[in-house]
Order: sequence, then C-alpha cells, then structure tokens
Amino acid sequence: MGCLTCQILQGDLIPPGGIFYRDQDFLICHTLDVNILGYMIVSPVRHIQSYDELSSKEAEKLGLHIHILTRFLKTKIHDIEKTYICSFNEETHHLHFHVFPRYPWMLSSENIHTDGKIDAAKIFSQMRKTYKVGINEEMKNKIYLLAEQFKVFLSEYKD
Repeated sequence: MGCLTCQILQGDLIPPGGIFYRDQDFLICHTLDVNILGYMIVSPVRHIQSYDELSSKEAEKLGLHIHILTRFLKTKIHDIEKTYICSFNEETHHLHFHVFPRYPWMLSSENIHTDGKIDAAKIFSQMRKTYKVGINEEMKNKIYLLAEQFKVFLSEYKD
C-alpha cells in the first residue's frame, strides 16, 4: 500500500475536502477515514519518521501551522471543547500529527476515565475505532465547506 502521506502528496490519494493547505514544508488535510468533523492531519512534505528529524525551521513552522489550525477549528466549529495534538506514526511511518477535536458528546462514552479523570488517550482511541467507517457523503460535504472556510481564514489571518 505504501505511505499514505506520500500518496496524498503525489496526488494518488485525495483526502476528503482535498488538501486544505500545502507549502514547501507541510501538508494539512482532513483525516481519510474517520467521521469526525475537524479531525485533521498535519504532515511534513519530506518523508521522515520522527520529530527529531525536523530542522529547527520546520519545527517552528509546524508549531505555527498547528496553532493557526486549532484557532480556525475553534472559530468555525463552536462546540469543540479541546483539541488534542498527538503523533504516533505506528500505522503510517511518515511523521504526522493528529489534530483531534474533542466534542462534548464524546464525554458520554463509557470507559474514558482513568483514576476518576478524563483520559484523552482513551477518548482518542475509542473515537477513532468507533467512527473509523469511511467518510460518508454528508460528512464529505461538511469537510469541503470546512476546507473552503480554512482557505478564507488563512487569507485573513492575523495573530
């Protein structure tokens, strides 16, 4: 099957909503197969496998991209309570970051607590498993709208 990120970069695989953003260093797109609006992936263009392989410039730029993306998501999808950012690179061996929105409805799921506290890793894992069903048409339409809104947001962005 090969590297999913490289397939997207080469145009062999089109994520829902298309590519939200791409420059010479980074790619931002919606996740391919999980029905959760705003669940984004940020990847370096270079095929690397770990964070320490980023240059200082790339690491700085990555932080800014994630910052802008999380601001956008909170602005456009009002019921996002928190945004989780993580990177595992187990399934796809191309460094990538999950920008995962936590919605209030996720807290009603069972087995999301550890020692009486919300366990973000459990929420992330459980939601990915439950909603990993492929992107349905209604969700595709919402993602395309979100992609267009992101392009406008970027063109008007001021820190």
